[in-house]
Amino acid sequence: MPNILNIELKIWLFLTIIIIIVFLWYFIWINFFNIIDFFKAIYNKIEFKKNLERIKKDILDKKPKIKKFKEEVKQKESPKVTKKREIIIVKMEKLKFSALAFKEKWDIDKYEQKLIEWLSMDPLNLEFTRLLADLYFSIWTHKKALPLLKRILEQDTMDHKAIWQIWQIYFEKWDLDTSKLLIEKALKLKNDNPKYFMTMAEIFYSKEQINEAIENMEQALRLRPSNINYLLWIASLYEEICNYDEAKKYYFKVLELDPINTLAKEKLNSL
Repeated sequence: MPNILNIELKIWLFLTIIIIIVFLWYFIWINFFNIIDFFKAIYNKIEFKKNLERIKKDILDKKPKIKKFKEEVKQKESPKVTKKREIIIVKMEKLKFSALAFKEKWDIDKYEQKLIEWLSMDPLNLEFTRLLADLYFSIWTHKKALPLLKRILEQDTMDHKAIWQIWQIYFEKWDLDTSKLLIEKALKLKNDNPKYFMTMAEIFYSKEQINEAIENMEQALRLRPSNINYLLWIASLYEEICNYDEAKKYYFKVLELDPINTLAKEKLNSL
């Protein structure tokens, strides 16, 4: 009897081991690529850390050499070159001061002239490129503003103001698809500017997508709940889709802020 029990136990153990092996083999087979990816991820992480340390070491090793090289160049630089550079810096500072003075006086022609002079000496100066682009944009000389705005974005892709200004130019050309893409990008960079939501609402309204326009106006109002122009416009949008209860709600909000608002009174009397 004990022999029979021993044989049965051995058979049971053998079958158990076989089942475990089959199960493990099946698990590995099913998850083979996941396992490979897991070990690859670990390996890549280790390699990334090694490379990062190597780069840091290289930078630290090169810093003294770069500093020494700059000092050598400075020492070798002739007095004439140094003097010339100093003259240019002084001239540029004077240009900056006079340009801003003309801006204060709103002498547009001379302000433009000084900005152009500055940029002829320093074409990559982002500050003055922005000033000149803003000037052209504000006086509706969009043909001159557009290349400057594009140059700004080449240097600073995160400049949401330049994106918004380019949108305005394309919107006036009735290029609604490009306009929408530009404002979406501006909103990703800065989603707390109500003007961008207002702009998106304008695009949707132009495409006769009133519900989407309302959604964006609600976002604008969330940021500026007391803006009467926003309240009036969202009320008129609700009127267009015949939702008069919502329209009245916003007209009443206008009167709470501005009790003598003629338009809101007229609209409430007619609804």
